[in-house]
Parts: sequence; structure tokens; C-alpha cells
Amino acid sequence: MAASCWSCPAGLAEAEAGFRRGAQAWQGSHPLAAAHARRRNAARGLRAARKNRLYCGGRAAAPTPLSRKGFRYERDGARLRIVHGEEGFRILTGIAKAVEAMLNAGNNILYDEMLQSPEHWNLWQPVIASSRSTVIHLHADEKTLLAREGERGRSPDLKGLALGHLAPNEIEPADLRIDTGKLSPAEVADKIYNHLHESRS
Repeated sequence: MAASCWSCPAGLAEAEAGFRRGAQAWQGSHPLAAAHARRRNAARGLRAARKNRLYCGGRAAAPTPLSRKGFRYERDGARLRIVHGEEGFRILTGIAKAVEAMLNAGNNILYDEMLQSPEHWNLWQPVIASSRSTVIHLHADEKTLLAREGERGRSPDLKGLALGHLAPNEIEPADLRIDTGKLSPAEVADKIYNHLHESRS
């Protein structure tokens, strides 16, 4: 999740201007040309908004009032966390309820989550309790997590996300725990598949 993509006034203003330009281009023009103009100008606005998010151009910026209500980054030494405010928590609540609705409609769901707080984990308890759910906890040692983070090529300002989310993701209970430190993604997938197959047979 991007932190505070829409929180910067400059970004919001440029995004709104992009949508207005798209709407103006729509009037009196060919439908296909209008659609292209709307997409192009909306994309310009979104790019401008993203440049003005919490990490502007790869540099840490101070959280704005809007980002404190949504999502923001908070650093504590080498650890960096994504923190939700009240509006961000409503989004997380909606995601959990949407997954629950999909399950209740008879769909099979494989959902990958990085928990942000104990309250975030609590959102999933009704979903787990009301369905045939399997909770699988993936983990690795800190050295492995830091190495993987370095391989992703992210901005140095985003270093520490893996360490920052260790505590919120030490969950109980879990039906299966997998140490991914010495396993390939394919081997992890095989372990998950085998566990699900055996538990359902």
C-alpha cells in the first residue's frame, strides 16, 4: 500500500486538474479520442499525486494530517512500519469483510497479508471463525529478511519494512508455520499445497 498517496495538497490539486482536463476533452469530441484524453490526463494527475506522497522522490517527508488518518510510514531506528489511522483502518476492515463475503459465496480464496497491528489481526478473527480457513505463518530470520529487502532494489528510505513488521505478524494461532529462510518460493508453495491437500482429504 502506498502511504498517503493523496495526502499532499499539491498532488491533489494536480490530480483534480488532470481529471478536469479529461472531462473537458470529452465534450464534443470523438468517443475514442475522449476516452484516451481522459486516461492520459488522469494518469498525469495520479503521477503528480504519487510524487507528493509521504516518500517524495525517495526522500522521507513529514506525514501530513491526511496521511495520519490513512496510512503512513513510521521509523524507529532500523525498523520501518506502515501505520494505519482511523480511515486506513476502515479500508482494512472493508478488505476483511470483502474476503468474508467471497468465502460465503462459495469461493476459494488464497489471501496474502502483512499485518500492521494487533487490531488488524483481530479483524480476521470473525472471517477465520466463520469459514474453513487455514492460517499459514511464513517467517525467516532477520539476516535473511534484510538480504531479501536489499535484493528488491527499493529506495534506501524504505529499508527496514520487513523488520518493522515482525512484531505485528507474530500471530497465534497458526495451522502451519514455515521457515522460508532456506526455501525457494516454489518449495514454499509446495509445502502450502501439500498441507492444504492433506488437511482437506
